[in-house]
Amino acid sequence: MTERASKPRCNQPGCNRFAAPAHLACRAHITADADETARRLDWAAMAGSYRELLGPTLSRIMAEAAADTGLDDEVGALRVTMARVLSEESDPVRLAQAISRLSAASVAAARARRAITGELADNLTDALSQILLDLDAAR
Repeated sequence: MTERASKPRCNQPGCNRFAAPAHLACRAHITADADETARRLDWAAMAGSYRELLGPTLSRIMAEAAADTGLDDEVGALRVTMARVLSEESDPVRLAQAISRLSAASVAAARARRAITGELADNLTDALSQILLDLDAAR
């Protein structure tokens, strides 16, 4: 098989050109997509709505994601990423840096999740109640 034959083709329907390096489309379609994005950006700026820039599908998906006020997906994604880094990173310095950042982000997300769900307030209430009971019993 020749090198040219092994190159991927443009992913646009009806286009038989070769895809540009590190892209799924040929240069002509990459330029056309960039022009379309620029037109949408100009239109969204004139309309005053960034959602118009995103298009209806992405806007709907973002609205659905925003409706979920929990952080379970984010905490889970951080944990999966941490497990992946632990299993794949062989450089000790990069491993330490990545784990440090992921741990800090995981702790922050877990704290935010507890604050959103009210779990933190329940634990604080339980702790204060126990302290008051202990003080009352000590009298």
